[in-house]
Amino acid sequence: MEMKLLTWLAEKTGAWVAQNPQGWKAALVFALARKLPHCKQVAPLMSQAMERPLSWRQWVQVKLHLVVCLMCVRYQKQLWLLREAALKIATSSEDASLPRLSPEARERLKRALDAQEH
Repeated sequence: MEMKLLTWLAEKTGAWVAQNPQGWKAALVFALARKLPHCKQVAPLMSQAMERPLSWRQWVQVKLHLVVCLMCVRYQKQLWLLREAALKIATSSEDASLPRLSPEARERLKRALDAQEH
């Protein structure tokens, strides 16, 4: 079984596996990463997964991509932290201890935004 895997990996990754038989796990990750969608395709799916269930195929693509991409794992953790922070702020919006803009400051912001649109 291992020899078949090494042969397959050698075909997919070139002679590197044949020269480094101990690195077959790295080669497997490399071969898998080449077949999976890129980070730019997976990032929106990770965000959508927070809002709705993904299709089975999308879910598998995201999970497999996360196996081989440390940066996307970090990105997903950041998404969850942002979501938790936003939910915490939204649920505590009635809290009087939060700083509020004065009516004058709100009016200045509205005028500035209107001026940018025109």
